[in-house]
Amino acid sequence: MQFQGGRKGTAWMKRKAASWHSNIDYIHNQLPGPHVELGWSVKPSEWLKYEYFVSYDPYTFYTFAAAMSGVVSIVYPLANTTKQQWLEGTYVGEYLKDQPNFNDAPGIAYGVGREEIQHANQTKQQARK
Repeated sequence: MQFQGGRKGTAWMKRKAASWHSNIDYIHNQLPGPHVELGWSVKPSEWLKYEYFVSYDPYTFYTFAAAMSGVVSIVYPLANTTKQQWLEGTYVGEYLKDQPNFNDAPGIAYGVGREEIQHANQTKQQARK
């Protein structure tokens, strides 16, 4: 089911961001608008509205739910932590260790770097696997 009118804009969520970041630069403002802050509970159909999702809470399941729903999901990076180190700490970290491309999470960008976002966009259809 596709949202009528297609996907547009950027949804973002803070959740437990203060537990992981001492200072936050709101990177969602660098992405196309409209910018919509999501609350603590998101209905699955809500993801169909947006092109991008930014999570400032690096360990929320919503990062993966968004990617599995076809959204380019972006994690606000942890200070002094690589993408692979972050992945190891996620709920799918143990599973991913056994995969050939362990340093990757399909459909998910670690930060707003052009290459990260491009890769997330190109691999988002693999996120459900």
